[in-house]
Amino acid sequence: MMVTEGSTVNVYLGGNTTLPCSLQDNTEIFWIGTNGNQAFVTVMSLLFILDGPIPEPSEIHPQYKGRTKAFSSSTNTHSLLLMNITEADLMLYCCMDFQLKQHNCTKLDIERNRNG
Repeated sequence: MMVTEGSTVNVYLGGNTTLPCSLQDNTEIFWIGTNGNQAFVTVMSLLFILDGPIPEPSEIHPQYKGRTKAFSSSTNTHSLLLMNITEADLMLYCCMDFQLKQHNCTKLDIERNRNG
């Protein structure tokens, strides 16, 4: 699947940000990260348990354990809170539904202060 950049969010190292996601699905949604070389890391997957309205996080990548929270609602919003951001986190993040071939992507970039 070809991944294209969507919006860009500027962040401070050590800070937190919420990555938006709006997909219609009722099975599984994946949050992935890529550094632009088309090498993907699965940050976490969200599974809908017993056809419930809100998915549960599963398979969280060790690099993100304790630093992520998923916020899902019955209105097809599946945002990801990324906390204590490091330089290694500055990449393109996509929420994806492989079954329906949908994705939303957001690029994290460093927030530079005005003085340089």
